[in-house]
Amino acid sequence: MSYDHAKVVQIGDHVLTAKQLRPTITDGFIFDEVINAYVDFSNVETEESSFITTFQAWKLATNNLGDERFKKIIADKCVQRHLVFVPMNINNNHWALLVLNFIKKEVQILNSLSEMRDESKEKALVQSIQTCIESSRNDGLVNLRV
Repeated sequence: MSYDHAKVVQIGDHVLTAKQLRPTITDGFIFDEVINAYVDFSNVETEESSFITTFQAWKLATNNLGDERFKKIIADKCVQRHLVFVPMNINNNHWALLVLNFIKKEVQILNSLSEMRDESKEKALVQSIQTCIESSRNDGLVNLRV
């Protein structure tokens, strides 16, 4: 029963408050900042794998690609990686994970509620990521090894 804005923990650059953590316990919903903090804590980002933050994923899903700097950030997270993890919020009440598996050359959807899919969002994410990679490559901002 803490104050909503009371700082509970800081993980990396992520400050988690009571308001963000309480729903995890009471109704099972996880705030996006909690997901981002967990990724920092679990060291998902390596030379072989990368993670697109929940905010970046939202921008990609809404085709809000912005400037070349944002496109390069996304391209850098993808180029020369085996796996790229992209969180996806469905209907503002469920999280799924889109995984770009560059070794198998496939997109994998990890979703505990298979009946709750948003195929248009899945396609939009993949297309926007591809746009970022192609744009950054064409502008000479990233190099793709063959």
